[in-house]
Amino acid sequence: MSICISTLQKLSQYKQYSKRALNLNEVFHMKENKGGGDCLFRSMAQNIYDDESRHRAIRRDICNYYKKFDMQASYPENSLEYKLQITLICEEFDSNGLRIDETTGECISKQNVWGGTAEILVMAILYRLNIIVVSAFDDKRYSVIPYRGDSRKAPIFLYYNGENHYQSLTPNRRVSSRISKNNKNNKNNKRKNKK
Repeated sequence: MSICISTLQKLSQYKQYSKRALNLNEVFHMKENKGGGDCLFRSMAQNIYDDESRHRAIRRDICNYYKKFDMQASYPENSLEYKLQITLICEEFDSNGLRIDETTGECISKQNVWGGTAEILVMAILYRLNIIVVSAFDDKRYSVIPYRGDSRKAPIFLYYNGENHYQSLTPNRRVSSRISKNNKNNKNNKRKNKK
């Protein structure tokens, strides 16, 4: 069995796939970025703006969100805000309400400070995005983690190497065109069946 984009788009919870079933190179094109501690923000800028140099704007938006986020509020358990709240429970913050990276001891607002799960959650909330992270779990498996901001939007895909680097993933044209054709055929078949 081979995993395709449409299967990944429908995920609503964490799942693992063998690397044989999910052939990343067949399904996606992986975009390189300069990294240097900004790789998460750069890969999101590639997805949102098609320009990794706009990573500072994304980092700034996230920092502004942190300043306003109410850690004491009561959020619905199935919301991204609740997941963010749980993720941030053990984190440290500076006097401005910005998260401090545990590995560097630096504030998330500084360039070259790594972003992670909390920042992905903020981006999904802030930009109302569906973000799906495909992560190298081990030598034989990928873990796929969906962050659902707006289920009506097509997801943005990110790759995490499991250690220290994020990259933008874009569906390969031949795979995504096959999906478009299948979606059109499915819609046409549904219309015919209704008549």
